[in-house]
Amino acid sequence: MRIAVAALTVVGEDHLDRHGSVERYQRLKLSLAKRAEIAVLNGDDPVQHDLSGVRYSVRDERADYRLSDRAITVRGKRYPLPARSRGAAFDMDYLCAFAVACTAYGVRKEFLSAYDRVVLPRYRFEKVGTIKGGAVYNDSKGTNVDATLFALSHCKGETALILGGSDKGEDYSRLMRGAERASRIYLVGGNARELYLAASNEARRKCLPMADLESVVSHFAADPLDTLLFSPACASFDRYENYEQRGREFDEIVRKYLDDHE
Repeated sequence: MRIAVAALTVVGEDHLDRHGSVERYQRLKLSLAKRAEIAVLNGDDPVQHDLSGVRYSVRDERADYRLSDRAITVRGKRYPLPARSRGAAFDMDYLCAFAVACTAYGVRKEFLSAYDRVVLPRYRFEKVGTIKGGAVYNDSKGTNVDATLFALSHCKGETALILGGSDKGEDYSRLMRGAERASRIYLVGGNARELYLAASNEARRKCLPMADLESVVSHFAADPLDTLLFSPACASFDRYENYEQRGREFDEIVRKYLDDHE
């Protein structure tokens, strides 16, 4: 199969239940870029450091496409993003898409107009509303460690994090080290015990094993923090057909507790 342009976002670890090791999973992901005529690479991902291609970045000033101060710089020219921002997480995804489009078709200002028209996937850091003033985010699509840590890094204030689901063979000790930044950690699902055992002493003190999502949201409503983030870092197959069904159930539960004005 001919691949004209291939793009990589973050090559972390995922689906280890199928691939067996982080190294094999990453090798397969990187092979996509190696087979392409042109590779568009994330300059901020150390896993991609040794690959050759077009680079986009928020940190590397030498990158071909650089995002800084809400504008993309290409060959010394700045292309401001639209005024309405969907947040830093989505800006990075858009930077990748912009780099791919420009690599394939040449740098065009009109590509910027797609920023506000792209339909975002459901349950990817999607705000549901507020409970007792605490912002509630549904990130059911966060099915691996990197996705969850990324979402957690974009939460503000004291955050309660909901983790757990079905196992994919990832390193939960890495997840639980990152989860130390959360003020409270709710554990649900089929691998709740494994998550608890993988936690450091600091994270373990913050863990609250719960029976289900209804119990979690009820507890949060009684003792709210600034943010409630549902980002399981695990697949959904312990209780659901897919992450979409899991996300819908979370939304339905949260709506029963939303502040009166919502």
